[in-house]
Amino acid sequence: MSAVKGNGFIAREILPSVMGLINQLRKEMLLKRITQQELSKRTGIPQSDISKIVNDEKEIWLLTAFKIADAVGCTVDHLWGYKYRKR
Repeated sequence: MSAVKGNGFIAREILPSVMGLINQLRKEMLLKRITQQELSKRTGIPQSDISKIVNDEKEIWLLTAFKIADAVGCTVDHLWGYKYRKR
């Protein structure tokens, strides 16, 4: 089971579902025709790690989430499905 880490803490408790991120990442990659190999080149993350992330076999660090979001042309909020509420 994946968790998202940042600054030495696991962020699973404060962020929406990691599965939401994984599912949205898969959608973005499919929509934009980005392969795991291409995502690896764009992020500098080994393709084997990309595969583990996509298959929920590796924890996702917050910095990694930002790199991946940037590489697929969206924000981490979008990947997580987070919607801002206007106050």
